Amino acid sequence: MKENLVDPRDTRGKKHDLEFVLVGITLSIITGNTLLSEISRFLENYHSILRKIVGLPKCKPISYSQLRRIISFLASTNYQEVQSSYFGWQNTKDDDDWISLDGKELRGTIAKSLGQKRGLNIVYGISQKDKISTAATFYEGAKESEITTVRELLNDLSLASSNLTFDALHTQFETLEKCESAKGIYIAQVKNNQKNLNVELRNHEQSSVEFMSLSIDNKGHGRKETRTYSFYDIRKVTLDEKWVHCGIKSLIKVDRDRLIVNSNKRSIETSYYISNRDCNEIHPHKYAKAIRGHWTIEMSNYIRDVLFSEDNIRCSNRNQAKGMAILITTVVNLIQRNKPKNIKAQREKFLSDIRKMASLFVI
Repeated sequence: MKENLVDPRDTRGKKHDLEFVLVGITLSIITGNTLLSEISRFLENYHSILRKIVGLPKCKPISYSQLRRIISFLASTNYQEVQSSYFGWQNTKDDDDWISLDGKELRGTIAKSLGQKRGLNIVYGISQKDKISTAATFYEGAKESEITTVRELLNDLSLASSNLTFDALHTQFETLEKCESAKGIYIAQVKNNQKNLNVELRNHEQSSVEFMSLSIDNKGHGRKETRTYSFYDIRKVTLDEKWVHCGIKSLIKVDRDRLIVNSNKRSIETSYYISNRDCNEIHPHKYAKAIRGHWTIEMSNYIRDVLFSEDNIRCSNRNQAKGMAILITTVVNLIQRNKPKNIKAQREKFLSDIRKMASLFVI
């Protein structure tokens, strides 16, 4: 990792190896220190131990100003590229692995005292199979859009040619065209934000026979649920011209029949999805798993907020906010790579032993 990471600092007066600083910051975040003042104290308190772990000669702890500078320039270096390589993310056509894409607002960047209602947003993808996050990009919620930001991410052909799941916000013909042209496979939810498409698909579903179906029963948390997945061949359905180059071939209808045991309250919900894979090529169990697995990215957002308090990081400096978000991604990836049954419990095991935490960096 060290050999490939670009250090943009001037070599004159540089006292600290970049890898040493990043390892220290990462370990600090694992312990729950996400404020700059907390990270600075951690690096000072554990300086001698960190030196021994990394194998550096005697030197002074990094200054607060230098710490801020290093975190700020992470987003403008090749750090994310090195991070993706380090965690071994790669394109896959395996139906067992799908990349879910979504965005998350960094609420600590909203200056409410100035009347701001939107802040900086991070957009990234996450593997449903191993929970590892791909490289991220950012946009300003007040003047930019998550839709166009996701399209920017899809300019990376290694991502666009993967298996991808989208929520309804990203069921846009410009987005799906990128996947189709890159020979990627997508599953995208359809809601009323694409009203005409939604109506056309519903009409077809009501007037045709399903190609195949699958029902899955789930029990737990005081409820019983049956999910029925119905697959329809829509290659011959005439859709609006703008969807022609998206390669839409199949419609998936999902009916969720849920019963709350204690109250005996029942609810039925129906949702629709489209894919550019032919029904003959679809493995129903794997597609059902991919559709339900889209929540993986919401769980990732939850982990970032609850375990690492990302929304509580108050920061007006955009580059610094981006750097912290990227570092939190690194930390979550490090923990997820160990495939813990309980992330909170796994993290607690490391809190009392910094050397054990450092073992996370060993591939």
